[in-house]
Amino acid sequence: MSAPPQMDQATCKAALAEAIAAFEVPENKNRILAILAEVNALPADQQIMQRMMRVLPAVQEIQQNALAKYGFDFPGGAMQAMMQIQLASQSDPEMTEQVKRLMAMASGNMWSQLVLVRKSMRIAL
Repeated sequence: MSAPPQMDQATCKAALAEAIAAFEVPENKNRILAILAEVNALPADQQIMQRMMRVLPAVQEIQQNALAKYGFDFPGGAMQAMMQIQLASQSDPEMTEQVKRLMAMASGNMWSQLVLVRKSMRIAL
């Protein structure tokens, strides 16, 4: 496999914005929320493994689709793009905060909180 595309600071910032925006698309958000609702309904000892098996692939697919225009439309492309974005964010405090937000979304942590809030308020997913 050839080397992944290299992004400069400005391109990393744009790619980061698009990766975050991809999670805000209603069908993507609802897809992740639905998976998390199913995972959260499982016994606690099964949830971590199911997050890795079900949430992570969905997250990677969403990110990969968002990052394809930057040349990261191959297996593992989203991970390679994120490594470059994280490296670029080290010199930009605003990007650092956006990366933290994206990582929370990608890990399901941000969405898990939303699932719990919706359940407590009895809001349909």
